[in-house]
Amino acid sequence: MGKRSVFICNDPNLNDLLDLIAQDLATRGVAVVRGPLLPEAGPPVVLEPFEQLREVEVMMFTSRCIATRRLMESAPRLHGIVNPAMGLETVDLAAANELGLIVGHGATPENCQGMAEATV
Repeated sequence: MGKRSVFICNDPNLNDLLDLIAQDLATRGVAVVRGPLLPEAGPPVVLEPFEQLREVEVMMFTSRCIATRRLMESAPRLHGIVNPAMGLETVDLAAANELGLIVGHGATPENCQGMAEATV
């Protein structure tokens, strides 16, 4: 088996956090594939599959990048999808389930604070 590989989207609104994650993974010997730079504003973007995805085992998306069935199927070694935000609206959960992928999400500190403020 080759070197572990993770795809991390390239979202300019969260790249401070995503860059830290990429650096941490790289220091652990994980190959990190970054996607094309997303626009700073506008609707979520559908990424087209690209060659480097063939080796990734995990994909990390933000709510600004749509995880489509086509993108998932372009990564034959894919085992899971991570979205470091509160929701999973931009992940095709039915496709992920049918493909046997694990899907996880979690709140960043910024999102937790924003949700708490909105609740109050």
